[in-house]
Amino acid sequence: YRDHLDWHTDINDYINSKKNIFKYQSKDDYLVVNIDNDITKEFVDEAPANTLTYSLKNKSANYFMDEKLTIYENGNNLLSFEKLILKGNHNYYNILAAVATARIYDISTETIKKVVEGFDGVPNRQEFVREIDGVKYYNDTCATSVEAMLAMFNRFGEEYEGKIVMIAGGVDKGLEYEIILESMKRYLKALLLFEGTASDKIDALVGPYVEIYKYFSNMKDAVDKAKELSDKGDMIILCPGASSFNMFINEFDRGKQFVDYVNSL
Repeated sequence: YRDHLDWHTDINDYINSKKNIFKYQSKDDYLVVNIDNDITKEFVDEAPANTLTYSLKNKSANYFMDEKLTIYENGNNLLSFEKLILKGNHNYYNILAAVATARIYDISTETIKKVVEGFDGVPNRQEFVREIDGVKYYNDTCATSVEAMLAMFNRFGEEYEGKIVMIAGGVDKGLEYEIILESMKRYLKALLLFEGTASDKIDALVGPYVEIYKYFSNMKDAVDKAKELSDKGDMIILCPGASSFNMFINEFDRGKQFVDYVNSL
């Protein structure tokens, strides 16, 4: 996805840097590829290694997951999930990639099913922190791209339509926030913005449509305001869509400050 353009010259430079993952592989190696992505699907023809493809759309992929959460391996029914903790297409793509990799090592379907169904995610990525007075708090500090923000809306939007209080913003990375404008208009109850150039862009784009509070210079003030604006049944999420370096050591420091303060309330 379009990201890290504050570091790379342009999107092609970013793509070429990713190709180093497979460029020096041999025919005895494996490359696991998402063929639903317009960029990575081209890697299949470029890679010197054995390629294993995965998809939520293309049944001809080596690993395909249908809407019932059944995974097919080379067209054959491999396993079905009945009680996944993780939700959302972005998580289903990650599960497919993990299953494809596990099968390279002949890991049994029983083991895969047990581990995946028991996995509740990793810190800093749509991480549930706690519930206070009927309001749920989530730490999604690693959502530093518009696609990651969109993944958050895809997971929580329908359930919390008009009830999401989001803390966002920071330093701009050359992102195009127009992609998530409709989601913000539809799902947000309020938007709180940190100081930063990305916040200025978001404010200019979303300001006419969403109730915005700006600009916060520290985590405590932002969370306090979010708590004040929320009611029972709402959710508060740190989902920045920007870099953190103007206010925090890095994105993990930002997430830790959020989690630590929420847990102190």
